[in-house]
Parts: sequence; C-alpha cells; structure tokens
Amino acid sequence: MINFILNKDLKISNNNLILNFKKSTSYNNKYFNVIKIFNNLEYARLNIIINKKHIKYSHDRNRYKRIIKESFRINKYLLSLSDFIIFSKKKLNKLSNYKFIINLNKIWTFKNY
Repeated sequence: MINFILNKDLKISNNNLILNFKKSTSYNNKYFNVIKIFNNLEYARLNIIINKKHIKYSHDRNRYKRIIKESFRINKYLLSLSDFIIFSKKKLNKLSNYKFIINLNKIWTFKNY
C-alpha cells in the first residue's frame, strides 16, 4: 500500500539546504521557478519559497503552499530522488487554484529534468 503522508523528512530544512547547483536542473514558467537538485537519499524532498513582495497577504501565501505540498504528497512516488526548491514569481497572485494545479502537474511530469 502506498503511503501518502508528508513527513517532516520530506521537507528541506534550512540546515540541510546546501545547494549544489552543478548537479541541478531548472524549470521556469510565468508563475514560478523550480530547481531540482539530485540527492543521495531514498526519497524526494521539497522546499517552498514564496516572497511577501509577490503575494501580499499571508493567507494567499499559505494557500499556495498548501496546494504545493498536497500536489507533492500525491506525486512523491512518481518523482526521482531529488530536492525540489520552488520560488514564486509576481504573476502567481493572479492565478486560480485550478490553473495553479495544472502548472504544478507540468513540473512533476517534466521529462527533461
């Protein structure tokens, strides 16, 4: 049975955020940038960075974080063993939940990663 729980191990803490950009690849679109860094762990990890400059209200920032975490939790078994760092862009604030989820699914299924 597949375990869909999002444990604390699957989140990249600030202490573990050692970026090795030589082994990284990136994906960019109008709404966010994603950096994928290969790790030596048996699972994928996630870090979300949404700037206050891009999204003014905290309830909106938290909503996008919840959607990203939920999408990652559901797709974590399809992802390779990597660390994903997601940065927001200014246009993210104008995006509906449906379009945001569609763009997230493009990230998880991007083949040239």
